[in-house]
Amino acid sequence: MTRSVFYGVGAFVGSITGATTCAFWPDDPNRLGWDANQLVPVDLAKNPEAVRRGAIQAGDVQVDDFTKMGGMTSIGPVFPGGATLGLCYLEESRCAALGANDPRTTGPGRPYEWCTVVYHDGLMAGRRFHGFHATIIRNQGNLALVSLWARGTSLVANQPPRGTYWIDFDAFAHPVEPNLTAIGVGVAALKTGALFLDHRASSGGGGVIPFDDPKSPRWFGGAVAPRRRP
Repeated sequence: MTRSVFYGVGAFVGSITGATTCAFWPDDPNRLGWDANQLVPVDLAKNPEAVRRGAIQAGDVQVDDFTKMGGMTSIGPVFPGGATLGLCYLEESRCAALGANDPRTTGPGRPYEWCTVVYHDGLMAGRRFHGFHATIIRNQGNLALVSLWARGTSLVANQPPRGTYWIDFDAFAHPVEPNLTAIGVGVAALKTGALFLDHRASSGGGGVIPFDDPKSPRWFGGAVAPRRRP
């Protein structure tokens, strides 16, 4: 099965070079000294939707789909009228270019809270999974009562979960796999850690989980967004 793994980072577009191509700062440009060398170039058209259309190969994907196309990226999608401030979900192989702002190693919460996985083919073709920090309280077979934390909040002292829900693990949970889902309903399985849930588990997809939307960088009123720690 071919898939793309994305991590979200705050995005401040500092250069537009085409209808879908731009470069963004992954942190407040005031903090970065407006340093053009820290701009991260992307082509917003190289996304999972382009793979579905046959326009590119899965290995060419750079960013997740735009929010209105079911993805998590909120900058763009087309310039000059597109949004220049928001969130960019960057394909994991490109995250190292963010240096100190790499969401896999920095930012609020745990890295998997800012991770999304999209399958292009195979048995899970077309499925999208979102990472959460979760605790299984109890289960009845494959049904589990699970507390979920909002993105980026799981390491905040005394932070309560955003909600507790009954989840059908067979229907909605990504199988246990290193760097993805870590918890399960089996007797010996971990009960607290990463849980990747199918987007169909959201209230809009016939399920009950109210997924939190991508947040604008906090400096402009967003709740949380990956950023370099002070």
